[in-house]
Amino acid sequence: MNKYFIQVKIYTRYFFRVAYDNKIVFIYSAFFPIVMLIIQARQLMFQPISTLDFNRYVLPWISWLIFSDIIFSVMDIAVLREQGYFKQYYSLVTNKSVFIVSKIIVNLVILSLTMLATSIVCSLLFQMGFAVILLKLMELILISFIPLVSICLPLIAMPIKQKTIPVLVNLIMVLLLVISTLLITLYNLKVTNIFMNIIDPVFFISDVFAFLTHTIGYAPFLLTYTIVFVITILIGLFSYKKMLILPVER
Repeated sequence: MNKYFIQVKIYTRYFFRVAYDNKIVFIYSAFFPIVMLIIQARQLMFQPISTLDFNRYVLPWISWLIFSDIIFSVMDIAVLREQGYFKQYYSLVTNKSVFIVSKIIVNLVILSLTMLATSIVCSLLFQMGFAVILLKLMELILISFIPLVSICLPLIAMPIKQKTIPVLVNLIMVLLLVISTLLITLYNLKVTNIFMNIIDPVFFISDVFAFLTHTIGYAPFLLTYTIVFVITILIGLFSYKKMLILPVER
């Protein structure tokens, strides 16, 4: 077990160094979302914002950023496979999960930086307490991170070529946005709707934040979260067992 954690540490440093060396991508991943947040919520700038307005105008964009950051991180794992990275180093690791855990840790660090920057922006533009919003956003990541990663893991088990992977991920993002928008528009859905929490990660993140801001009660949230957690974990475990090591393009 000690050897496993040492390998996770080594590969985490490697993936983080790769991300940091490409400074343009690193800055884009960590801070570009803040620019988009300002654009989306410009009508609320420099005035006190209520929890209701924050949930309605700001949170959906933050939720979408969190999920997109996670799914693109998992996409990178599939891309590394297609580049022959796993084939080359698979025999050197104690378990193939080393690649996944290391990459996800790097993603978690970048997400945390993004939430830190988001909290600063929200405190300045919307006259919100910095410590309060930072705490809520970090709690949001802590509670939702594992289910969100798990629901994205089928990407590592799908036999798709390197050039097709980004296209598929972008298609998933667009379809989720369109379908969830239509469902929410056509039907008066409760935030604890189990079906929507499973098929729509943005809806799930909103559910978690509603709980953190005491918009919904403990019991309804716990039931919904438990069901979503179990189902997504099962999806993640199945995907992990089917994880591909050899590139599709050989």
